[in-house]
Amino acid sequence: MILLDLLGVLVVGVSFFLLSHIIDLFRPKRKHIVQRPAPRLPEKRHRRQIKADLDRLLVLHNQGTLTEQQYYYEANELIDQLADVLETEASLMH
Repeated sequence: MILLDLLGVLVVGVSFFLLSHIIDLFRPKRKHIVQRPAPRLPEKRHRRQIKADLDRLLVLHNQGTLTEQQYYYEANELIDQLADVLETEASLMH
């Protein structure tokens, strides 16, 4: 008896699922998602820009404007960016 009840519930569930799927096929499509502009990606830096920034950092450090810790931190970030650019250029060459 319980098996028949479970089979009945299963048949009713599957039939309602199929019915809702068929109704969705004939319904007019609406855009429910609001179109938003794509987020702006950070501007890709070029090798010469990064080298110019490294030179500027060195000048600021030599003038005493930057502490050694600030200089190393910012220089390491710029060197990482330069390494990424050089890696990308190298992969494009091959």
